[in-house]
Amino acid sequence: MEALFGLFGVLVGGAASFVGTYYAHKWSMEKEREQWDRQQKAENNKLAREELKLARTHLLEIYSNAIYYLTIYVTEDFRPIDEDSDDAPPMSDEERKQHFLDVRKNRQSYYLEAQRYVLLLLPNLTNTNDSDLKEFEKLLNSFIEDMGYDAIELRNLIVKLARSDQRLKEGISSLSLGGLTNLLPEKPKEKEIQ
Repeated sequence: MEALFGLFGVLVGGAASFVGTYYAHKWSMEKEREQWDRQQKAENNKLAREELKLARTHLLEIYSNAIYYLTIYVTEDFRPIDEDSDDAPPMSDEERKQHFLDVRKNRQSYYLEAQRYVLLLLPNLTNTNDSDLKEFEKLLNSFIEDMGYDAIELRNLIVKLARSDQRLKEGISSLSLGGLTNLLPEKPKEKEIQ
């Protein structure tokens, strides 16, 4: 009988040890799973923040390049030859012609770059109100159809849209939209253009 109680005690002790080990292992596995879930969630959140920051940076580049090339496009046409300067030697007819051809070539490349970035901006104007979107489309069509007509107005509208785009204001601390001026200098008078 004593052997039977001893055997029964060993079985109960073994079963209790097994149950204790089982629940300790199960608890440990649950803790590891919870930790793994937290790590995965943290990694997913970090990845989502990085993707959002990349998307904002990309949008900022589109706005900036559209504004830059429209500005250069508009101002390139009105760069007069400064023959009144004491430092500049007088230009020959051939040099004047070459200057005109260079300005025309530069203007064409600025037009194409401006057009490229403005067209990239169009699908990103999802948060724009209807009146600004209609104005943008009207100016864009005019800009494309007439080789840059309404370029100043289009540039000014893009500056306005960049300033009001909430996607740019959330999370990019180095962005300074306040520094964007809304107006270009006035076009030179006819007699100032040479």
